[in-house]
Amino acid sequence: MLENLYVSSGFKGLDQKLDYVRKGDNIVFRVLNLEYFRFFAKQFVIQAIEDQRDIHYIRFGEHKPMLKNLGNVFVHQLDPNEGFESFSVQIYKIATEAKKGSLFIFDNISILSDYWNTDLMLQNFINVSCPIFTRVQGITLIPLRRGAHSYDCINQIRESTQIFLDVFYADNHYYLTPLKVENRYNAQMFLTHRIDEDLSFHPLTYSTSLAKYYAAVEQSGPAEQLQDSWDRFFSLMQLNYSRKELVPEDKEKMCSMLMSDDERMKKLIIKNFKNRDFIQLHSRMIGTGKIGGKACGMLVATKIIINNCEEVAKHLEPHDSYYVGSDIFYTYIIHNGFWNLWIQHKADPENMELAKEIQDRLLSGSFPVFIRQQFKRLIDYYGTCPIIVRSSSFLEDGFGNAFAGKYESVFCVSGDTLEDRLLTFEKAIRIVYASTMSSSALEYRRRRNLLDSDEQMALLIQRVSGSHLGNYYFPMAAGVGYSYNSYPWSDELDPNAGMLRLVAGLGTRAVDRTPGDYPRLVNLDKPSLSMYTSSSSRHRYSQRKMDVLSFDSFDVVSKRIETILPEILPWHKQLLFSHDTDAEWNFRDRGMYREVLFADCQKLVENKEFIETMHTILQTLQKEYGTPVDIEYTVNVSQTGEFYINLLQCRPLQALQKKNVSLPDLPNEDIFFEIDKNVMGNSVNIDIDIIVYIDPYEYYSLEYVKKPNVARAVGKINQYFKDKGLHLILITPGRIGTSSPELGLPVSFAEISEFNAIMEVAYSKVGYMPELSFGSHMFQDLVEAQILYIACMENSHTIQFNKEILKECKDISSQFIDAELKKILSVYRCENMILAYDPFKRKVISGIKK
Repeated sequence: MLENLYVSSGFKGLDQKLDYVRKGDNIVFRVLNLEYFRFFAKQFVIQAIEDQRDIHYIRFGEHKPMLKNLGNVFVHQLDPNEGFESFSVQIYKIATEAKKGSLFIFDNISILSDYWNTDLMLQNFINVSCPIFTRVQGITLIPLRRGAHSYDCINQIRESTQIFLDVFYADNHYYLTPLKVENRYNAQMFLTHRIDEDLSFHPLTYSTSLAKYYAAVEQSGPAEQLQDSWDRFFSLMQLNYSRKELVPEDKEKMCSMLMSDDERMKKLIIKNFKNRDFIQLHSRMIGTGKIGGKACGMLVATKIIINNCEEVAKHLEPHDSYYVGSDIFYTYIIHNGFWNLWIQHKADPENMELAKEIQDRLLSGSFPVFIRQQFKRLIDYYGTCPIIVRSSSFLEDGFGNAFAGKYESVFCVSGDTLEDRLLTFEKAIRIVYASTMSSSALEYRRRRNLLDSDEQMALLIQRVSGSHLGNYYFPMAAGVGYSYNSYPWSDELDPNAGMLRLVAGLGTRAVDRTPGDYPRLVNLDKPSLSMYTSSSSRHRYSQRKMDVLSFDSFDVVSKRIETILPEILPWHKQLLFSHDTDAEWNFRDRGMYREVLFADCQKLVENKEFIETMHTILQTLQKEYGTPVDIEYTVNVSQTGEFYINLLQCRPLQALQKKNVSLPDLPNEDIFFEIDKNVMGNSVNIDIDIIVYIDPYEYYSLEYVKKPNVARAVGKINQYFKDKGLHLILITPGRIGTSSPELGLPVSFAEISEFNAIMEVAYSKVGYMPELSFGSHMFQDLVEAQILYIACMENSHTIQFNKEILKECKDISSQFIDAELKKILSVYRCENMILAYDPFKRKVISGIKK
């Protein structure tokens, strides 16, 4: 049985010295010249043809082919520029689809370090690929350029391969020195051998011949480098920068290695970054690879403002971020031994069980020692200051792909010891990494045809902007800004002026749909204009809680405003809180003197310089990006009134596409609903095939703990109609995507992604109130997915809403809903039901067209 694993190399002498090649052997030839490798590969091929074994040539280099005659060879042309993942997946397919015992010949593997900019990814490739060839009992020949890689890289490659051979040529002879031969041994195996013209092998045993050989080897230069190719390149860039010898090509190379290959983003970076900015960025990196889309957006936005708006730039808070390179993500997966699962999921990206298994492995892995040492440098720098670990994937925050809220960001508030802080930091990274396998992230990538894209996860590490007050830490205010307002609630507002979504404390309450909370919406052309005129109505639709970091629980906590007030600085209190004079007068009428405050950031909004600064930032970024943008920011104000803005994020905003739509003229009895103003989305003129309706009263009457069951049922309906080519509308009470079931339907975007329209319905009898949450992650999802949003309010903007018309549709609820939810959730199959929306008139109508 063992003899069946033995294979001849085509060199009788080599077979004797190595006790034959074995099926499953990965053989590395370290060579100074590729002709040395071709000499050996030729004999292996001749022998494979004689043995009637298939030969596969993996071609990806620009050098001349390794084989002269390709007539009996399967040639696989690959492009390393497509990235590590794509290249590795293709290698996996080649190996697993080949016949067992095949011969595989690689091009010069060292050039992968050139394509991927680092030795780390080369050794990762060897680590994941060699076991596959072993499993299919292949014989794999791998040429490696002598002197091109670090000792650590060479050592890792030796660990991953069965045979590692040093090949040299001198005095018209080839010399071969086995440095590793796995699972076999003889007394002369590891000696240097001279190969004569008759292909016979002779060990060098005399001192004189060995001295001549090593003298020739020494003249050829070192076999390894002291540094990784990444570090060598940036050491050279730093040296050339100090000598003022950097050329434009160096700048472009650094941009591609560190930041982005996207042509639009590269253009912005090259225009706004100076050479020293790239050198500084490299000094703040952990590991290798790109810093990802979110980090790019933050840095580019900051540079644009500094370069174009001198007066505004003085209000920018300097950042001191760190960046965990994208290569660490794949290194983590490979180090923890589940790259095979990752590859399997690439072949079956909608396999949620496999995604869950990968997610669990991402949450439970460990980091290599050399990476942990670099983490300690970062942890030492920030000390005990709270930091946030933010996702920054390749595609995130780029042109066309926002990924808003799809990946996690995790705050780190930890103890005093370095080890405690390190463990907290590593846990945060695992959570962000695991979010790449969340259902929402996978659904987003599926809808945008990105499942096959190389979506590595880099990380942006930022010091949390804010102040340490009592046992809490938080910025004075934070929020989201838009250079274009897609949802102006009044005809007086100019959409091009932009708007802010502003909250007191951490900005998490500005981007998430929070129960019972209403952030301040600030229209930058008319900041004082409000939907609410009385102090009582402003109080009712204001922020109830603040998100802060707690040094007691070491986490983000939501605290009621009144519990945080004693900790807030007096001048911040004046800027953030207003008096509910109506309530205070009511107390006075009863002989009670009580201060009633609510958070609306009124005095900050009244600060003309602040509003003008935010307007300038947004319009400048829009001009430079060539498209509307949105930003995330914090605001802190000194005792003297100076305000400082920290730009946390900037990304292109997918603008709504408007075109005229002829609204149908339907008789009243055939109108399902007709709504004016309270609509947001692209032009729509479609037939509606499926209506999913949730009864407000029945939903309200359902036990609190069972309300999420309705959301899961909607998710199952959504999944059923995926790729069916039908048009769906969901009609639901209160807020869609809320985290609090008593305020609406707690669905994730993945559970409503197939709907063409969502209508939130007010039902004041039980307190349901639609609220778009402009600027929230759910809002971003609806915009990017081109899902029409409709708010059916109990006011004059709802011209008609006739639920009775559903009786004319076929009730197909029994196909999807169990008895428990029968009264609450209904599914209707419609005929001749239309939906039309004209964004210029801001009117939507739906009904039966007979």
